[in-house]
Amino acid sequence: MPRRYERLYLGWKDKNMGVIAEIRPSKVVISSYNLTFMLEPNQVTIEGDIHSVDVIDTSKRRNAYVSYDDIKPVPLGRVYCNHFFTIFDRFKINVINHKIASYITIIVPGDWLYEFMVISDNKACISMSKGRKAYVEEYDKTFNIYIT
Repeated sequence: MPRRYERLYLGWKDKNMGVIAEIRPSKVVISSYNLTFMLEPNQVTIEGDIHSVDVIDTSKRRNAYVSYDDIKPVPLGRVYCNHFFTIFDRFKINVINHKIASYITIIVPGDWLYEFMVISDNKACISMSKGRKAYVEEYDKTFNIYIT
């Protein structure tokens, strides 16, 4: 039986260390030792030690910023560094590793309620149009950001 998801090993600062991304047709899960990001069509769930979630409006966009402790990468056998991937003709993932910072950009399908998410060393940003609303729910070490 064929697999219904893709698993990518994304490099994070070091060639042998990184984060694991599982991409399914309607869900993306990015995992490290201390954080897990679950992207779904109308919500983003983040598990781990999170400091704050702030929703900030700009002139044309509404962004949800999440602050957390630095990502702790996992040891990987195979790493893709500094590449741009298209998965299932729906998702685009860009991995950037600089000496100063590392980040991953995930561009989600057009039928989702937000456009993209950027994950950096100690912050993440979920960007949506200004007409959308974001509601934040917290329990234990899990934050759900619902988008309507």
